[in-house]
Amino acid sequence: MEDEERRSNCQTLIGTGPIPTANTIRNLLDGCPSDAFDPLLPRCLDIHSERSAVEPFLRLDKRILIALDGVEFHKSYRIHCARCSIRYSGKAKKKQRIHSMVAAAVVADGHSRALPLMPEFVPPQSDPAADTAIGNARQKQDCEHNAAKRWIGKHAATLAVFTNR
Repeated sequence: MEDEERRSNCQTLIGTGPIPTANTIRNLLDGCPSDAFDPLLPRCLDIHSERSAVEPFLRLDKRILIALDGVEFHKSYRIHCARCSIRYSGKAKKKQRIHSMVAAAVVADGHSRALPLMPEFVPPQSDPAADTAIGNARQKQDCEHNAAKRWIGKHAATLAVFTNR
């Protein structure tokens, strides 16, 4: 709408100012460690609860179901940063740079919406080819499975308190 009408829905409906582009937001947030946003989870859950947005998701004994899903949100052979993980793909074992995470959301059967929760990122691993070339014993790389375990460890207590209200 903003491209066609020179105003966005947010500006029209609630009177906000200009909305920054995705690239502007990315540039602002790139330097922040991902765990800096972890304290936002309890506040987000409180806001959803105050607005009765969680009630449709409650099931057996007023519990919520959380779905965890691994996802790659960046994959490139050319564009990369210090936070990229490395993977070798194809027969030519071409170096590919990736970012991946475990996305979490509150879901419920018979409900077409989900409440997104904080993600857990899979941190970069060392370059396996470089490790082999210099003779280092290669450590097991991090993965989505380990990220899911970290997510549960970080957020289980907050979610338990939230669901036991």
